[in-house]
Amino acid sequence: MPHLAIPRDVRTAYKRYFTEPKITRKVCCPDCLNSSEYPVDEVPLTCTYRTSPKSKPCGASLFRTVRTRKGERIDSSCLLTTQSLSSWIPSFVKRKPIDDALHEHFQNQRPDTPNEFHDVRESPGYKSIYGDDDGPYNLVFGIYVDWFQVFKMKIRGKKASSGVIALYCLNLPPHLRYEPENLFIVGITPPTSKTNHRNIDNLL
Repeated sequence: MPHLAIPRDVRTAYKRYFTEPKITRKVCCPDCLNSSEYPVDEVPLTCTYRTSPKSKPCGASLFRTVRTRKGERIDSSCLLTTQSLSSWIPSFVKRKPIDDALHEHFQNQRPDTPNEFHDVRESPGYKSIYGDDDGPYNLVFGIYVDWFQVFKMKIRGKKASSGVIALYCLNLPPHLRYEPENLFIVGITPPTSKTNHRNIDNLL
């Protein structure tokens, strides 16, 4: 029996077949979750986001004083961490099961049947945008946002909501589409006690 070079440690396997994600961290307002691309040396002390040109700025503090053993230091109040989609896609499509599934799902598309759809790719709306011959590598993603209570569902005590923003590839068959290893995690939203549609818009 030939010798198989199977990694004994999952970290070795991960290093061989997966690339490290490209992570970006930027200052984010703890109140309105605005994460404007401020130059590193020009980040204002307070949030300058306005809901409209004539409205007052948010004004929340973007920095805080942190006490350490070596004394006090100024740190950002909140950071938004995101992953690069352009650096993730190559490692996604080079996985053989994914590449095979993309081709198989593209080649096995169902014929048009009026008023009967088994997948979003068969809908008139999808085809009006991407057509019938979109190709296996013309990747299309859906977006998923879900929120959860950081401090659990307690009636009393501190409350804050955080959320995950993820993309799922519509080119994959449904049984693979929503598997955790096939999702692109855009980022985890910073905890906030002021969750509303405007904050979500600022993140997206």
